[in-house]
Amino acid sequence: MNAKVLETYKDKLSTLKEEANRLRQIHLEESQTTFTGSMDVIDEANVMQDKGMVLEKLETDNKKIRLIDAALQRIEDGVFGECQYCGDKIAKERLSFIPYAKYCKDCKEELEKEGKSHY
Repeated sequence: MNAKVLETYKDKLSTLKEEANRLRQIHLEESQTTFTGSMDVIDEANVMQDKGMVLEKLETDNKKIRLIDAALQRIEDGVFGECQYCGDKIAKERLSFIPYAKYCKDCKEELEKEGKSHY
């Protein structure tokens, strides 16, 4: 990829990272809220379920940030757009949709069948 295209991906990844960090902060704040007042068993169960969902969102945010950071590092290392499994180029369409993708479509599908893949 030429430098101009890489810079475009770098900008897109930086924007995605800013958004993921913003969402992470919101979810972090939500996870720290506490309910004061009397609750019955059902209210307590609902609060616990809500906290669990927020913690799942936080984990998703953290994973996305790690994937974005790894993609930015691949740009710096000169290997952005190469499948980390087979070494082939990742389709431009896939990178346009998921710029932090680390596998080509075929390898992604194969790894998913084995239960081993995240983008």
